[in-house]
Amino acid sequence: MARLLPDAVWHFRCGVRTTADSNAAEQIGKLFHADGNGGVIFRCADRTHHDIVRDHQKGNEKNKREVKMKNILEKPFCEALMYVRKKNKDCSSRSKLAVRTRIESWYIASFERGERLPTRKQLAAICKELNSPQLREVGEKEIEYARTHPDVKICYADNTTCWKCHKPMKTVYGLIDECPIPPDAFSDGMIKICADKGVILEERRSGTTGETHLVNVCEHCGAFLGEFYLHDLWYGETETIQVEDVSDFIPDKEEIDEDSKS
Repeated sequence: MARLLPDAVWHFRCGVRTTADSNAAEQIGKLFHADGNGGVIFRCADRTHHDIVRDHQKGNEKNKREVKMKNILEKPFCEALMYVRKKNKDCSSRSKLAVRTRIESWYIASFERGERLPTRKQLAAICKELNSPQLREVGEKEIEYARTHPDVKICYADNTTCWKCHKPMKTVYGLIDECPIPPDAFSDGMIKICADKGVILEERRSGTTGETHLVNVCEHCGAFLGEFYLHDLWYGETETIQVEDVSDFIPDKEEIDEDSKS
């Protein structure tokens, strides 16, 4: 310990205090220099040992809180949600959190497995029950990132059997965040990619719905595969093409917020 100036030294006499004070002084004496007369020398002349002990404890608690907050903010939402939930006595299980938030437990399980993100409405309900603004901050960031960075793919196949002539035809369907979409929902950029791959996409009137859609057409006989039968193509692709320009698939933030309120 550095040498202190005489006017900055205050002596505490254990004999004129209570037993609790003496115990506190003994503990503090381990951290500070003893004066040899039953007391300890403190750095500040206008503070009691209670002030120093209290400040020391507050400092430790603050550091612990800061470490926890930092850990939560650095975790992905799925891990942060599980961590905060398990720390909360009232919502330590998914079923308890489901009852309090009125969100089905299998939804909460899918959030914690990272399979999906909650809506902003669900996020607000979860964070309110868990009393964690930090968790909401993590969730908001991931929801906004997912909104502005949709995962768009073209699923291309060169060996689909035509239902009419039974010859192989080239077909496509799309995926947005793993949800299938028909060619009718493709952007101009995606249609161009399909044309470069030799896929024939044309506007045809559906005999099932009576509506006109952009559909896969057989290059041999001209028969088309309507939107109603799009599920026949799922998982049959021979190539998956990542779409870089996803600007046409970014929803407005206002639309997302409105959906969350409904």
